[in-house]
Amino acid sequence: METLAANLYAHESYSVDQGAHLIFELTNHSKKPVHILKWNTPLEGLKSDCLNVTKNGRAVEYDGRMVKRGNPQPDDFETIQPGKSVTAKVDISTAYNVSHAAKIKVNYKPEKLTYFTEEPTTDFLMAAIAKMPKQKKIQIISRPASFSMKSAGAKKITEGEQARKTHGILNTATSKKKAAGVKSSKNNTGFAEGEMSMSPRLAKACRIKGGTAAQIAIVKTAHQHGYELAKAAFTAMEKKNAAFNSWFGKYSSVHFARVKLDFRKIRDDFQNKRFTYDLSGYKCARGDYAYTYKRTATIWLCSSFWSAPPTGADSQAGTLIHEHSHASASTDDNAYGEILCKKLALDNSAKAVKNADSHEFFAKG
Repeated sequence: METLAANLYAHESYSVDQGAHLIFELTNHSKKPVHILKWNTPLEGLKSDCLNVTKNGRAVEYDGRMVKRGNPQPDDFETIQPGKSVTAKVDISTAYNVSHAAKIKVNYKPEKLTYFTEEPTTDFLMAAIAKMPKQKKIQIISRPASFSMKSAGAKKITEGEQARKTHGILNTATSKKKAAGVKSSKNNTGFAEGEMSMSPRLAKACRIKGGTAAQIAIVKTAHQHGYELAKAAFTAMEKKNAAFNSWFGKYSSVHFARVKLDFRKIRDDFQNKRFTYDLSGYKCARGDYAYTYKRTATIWLCSSFWSAPPTGADSQAGTLIHEHSHASASTDDNAYGEILCKKLALDNSAKAVKNADSHEFFAKG
């Protein structure tokens, strides 16, 4: 069978003050050119949880940027000719906490790779979004790298840790008892859990960094609309519904409780935490809507946010639901877009209930 080989290369050891700079190499062992979507690979840097990292055999959580994206464009692909390779150098310590003396193993997640054997023109991609094309199966083989981290000097911290240190930490611990909607418990607004009619009408005022007067007005409106979507989504979680199955897969009490808890956290943080929206465009890439880090109080807005509609699918309000789900409920990015999110719900409900775009679409964002 024709293959794509995803190999990682590392030195035998690194010191924690240096970080861990690895080489990612993707080689085309097929007979035709293969077009690789750089998203969810180190070819775009570490903007996604695309690596399996273990420290002394225990999994290390991804702690990098959590980005909402639009649909991929031709420039988002890298073409690899038969027998050729593409490479990228990444410092995994920027997105995975390996800042302790330990044995580290790193492998690429092959299920994250999206490729086409046909050239990804604009017309082809529009058709592919509606229906994934049939193409010749290529086996993806990943080869891990192993190395030692040694204590020396000041530890490097992840981007997420730096963001929480600089921009504030969200304390969103909510008990499982509250998740079940127990009437006698009180939330941090002073109202009994589940008494949605007594929830404030307005979200807590946000801070806005940079931007024009017109942009500031747009963000304030989106912030309020996002809060309203979060409240409505939590109300919809009072009982089983068809929308849950569409976005999160076959009903289970465990999955239902998880999503309900997520929307409670999102709603409560809109009500009670002061979020900052940064309009500087810092670290934004073309096509990004926004990004944040898990458990942080700042969301960075990017170019696609400004051209999005105020409400509806992939809207400004929906973008904020997406990013607040990362910040408040530590969701992941396992699929983007309505079509792929519905497919994820059918194929892997465990990943769907942790997916940020699935939360956004359930909330009708």
